[in-house]
Amino acid sequence: MPVLVSENLANFRQEFLIEGPATENIPKLEEGEYFPCYLTIKSYTINRGYTETFDSAEVIKIEIPEKDTGLPKLYEDILLNFGARVNDYGKLMVEKGISLYYNTNGSVFTEEYAEGIYCWIMSNTPREERIEISVPGYTEKLHALSAEYFEAEVYKYFGIPAEKLRESEIYYPDKECYFLEYGGGIGETPFLVVNEIEENGDTVIFHLTLDYTYTGGNYDMALTVKLLPDGGYNYISYLPE
Repeated sequence: MPVLVSENLANFRQEFLIEGPATENIPKLEEGEYFPCYLTIKSYTINRGYTETFDSAEVIKIEIPEKDTGLPKLYEDILLNFGARVNDYGKLMVEKGISLYYNTNGSVFTEEYAEGIYCWIMSNTPREERIEISVPGYTEKLHALSAEYFEAEVYKYFGIPAEKLRESEIYYPDKECYFLEYGGGIGETPFLVVNEIEENGDTVIFHLTLDYTYTGGNYDMALTVKLLPDGGYNYISYLPE
């Protein structure tokens, strides 16, 4: 809908008084709260001058979106666990912060990629599962992951055995743990578009596009996953197309 524009109203927040059909599923909202929905509007009124009167809109239809991606549950779990989320309108988006989708240079998931896997697992690990260690060069204790926990998680999702992981530089044998200092900003979180799902026996390839709607530019990527007999799965690679 049009927005009232004026140099004298730089801090003005436009609000509409909604008149329309009652919808049982919409909760009573407090100030500052929101509820996602689609509104079909017949007409609206905008006051040209600054007054205490609300602008108004006549709503003839209110639709509440379903948070349903339309994907089979297993496939949805694979995509979400890799670092995605479902927004209020049922659309897949890359998760804020640490997500393996941001590595658009691509990776084959072997023991050489242990550092990238560490950041992903640490960001998804509850605080109570982390341990505190002292590391030379740091004055305070730092959070790390025990070898037992980290190796089990990596094997579960990537199929890399412990003996290979312990060859990496992030393994501290004297403390029997893995540690890596990491951080990073959030930036824009792109939409995750599933273009095609290719199935070949126990191998599934997700042909994806990272859609940066606001800044422009897309990345076409292929996420290859191996399905396991026990109902689990291993991430094999994530490569540009």
